[in-house]
Amino acid sequence: MPVFERTKPEDVSPELAEWIRFFNNAEQETEETVMEHYTNPNIHKAFRALQALSADDEARQLAEMRERALSDEVSELNAARLEGERIGEIRGEKRGETRGERKGMRRLVVETLKLRFHVVPDRIMEKLEAVKDVNALGSIHRQSITADSLEAFEKYISSL
Repeated sequence: MPVFERTKPEDVSPELAEWIRFFNNAEQETEETVMEHYTNPNIHKAFRALQALSADDEARQLAEMRERALSDEVSELNAARLEGERIGEIRGEKRGETRGERKGMRRLVVETLKLRFHVVPDRIMEKLEAVKDVNALGSIHRQSITADSLEAFEKYISSL
């Protein structure tokens, strides 16, 4: 990679240039110089990995334990998020709702408005997206059929 030092900066991307500079100088780098001279967070991570590999056994074990703990924390947070989503779906199903039903009702309202008024403004779309109750969406759909104008429909949906 020493050839890189003789290339023109415009011949390589800034990201690639940063990695090559890191590889060429990794042995001389300190944590302070890496943080100061390299913007890519993956280079910071690579530097820490190199430090862990070259450290003594105890330091390497501590670094590995820290990495495992961070990885476990991310896994636990993802599992908790998925569990929360599953519980939310179950609660919705107990109320006779599913995400698909809500999406279908919204689509029905939008298609009705397009057929009747040829347009559905973004502000109405935003209000529809905010409605989470299938029964309310059913009422909104009935109003989309009977409203005298798009303005009257928007006034109705704004009152919810």
